[in-house]
Amino acid sequence: MADRTGFLEERVYESPVNWLQLFNRIQNMSEMDKKVQATTLLSGFPNTYCLSMRMSEEVLMANNKTGIPLVIVRPSIIGTSAEEPIPGWTENLNSMQEAILMAGLGLMRDVIGKGDNVSDVIPVDYIARQIIVSIPTLVRKNRETQGAAKLFISHCTSSSLNPISNRDLFNHITYQQNKSPYEKRVNKAEVTFHSNAISFKATRAAK
Repeated sequence: MADRTGFLEERVYESPVNWLQLFNRIQNMSEMDKKVQATTLLSGFPNTYCLSMRMSEEVLMANNKTGIPLVIVRPSIIGTSAEEPIPGWTENLNSMQEAILMAGLGLMRDVIGKGDNVSDVIPVDYIARQIIVSIPTLVRKNRETQGAAKLFISHCTSSSLNPISNRDLFNHITYQQNKSPYEKRVNKAEVTFHSNAISFKATRAAK
């Protein structure tokens, strides 16, 4: 729901966008056209991940002609596992995982961004559990309402209950990375947030 701001309820929001039409349009576009029209397609969204999540909800519901009960789980930023299958497990270097690796290797030491902003990262195993638990929850609701309840939306986030800032998150991460450093790191793990490009460039030049 990255096209909305403020408090978000666990429900479907009306949108002026015809998502099914947009989905079919993108499906028929060449890779070159997607790159050229990226700014237009991403209007109101920070990245393709957020756009695709919003679109998938609408396309899924639009194509559910038989009325099969649906569970939609809305995670924030997906991070590595907290416990299962092992702490720190991941199978890709997308999004947060890449930044964590770069920090641990000492390659990313300065970042342009607001260190005090909340970094809403959820371990992937927490999300998996929530998906599993959401299924019987919808089944129960469906039975209690004699089949009327056909949609269960659940947010998987931490901002309101257990917030952590970008700065504190990377302080925790780099602390552990320095306790157990990577063999091929080029520098000490340390991340500094800069509120503007001038500060960022000045610090980089000094180093």
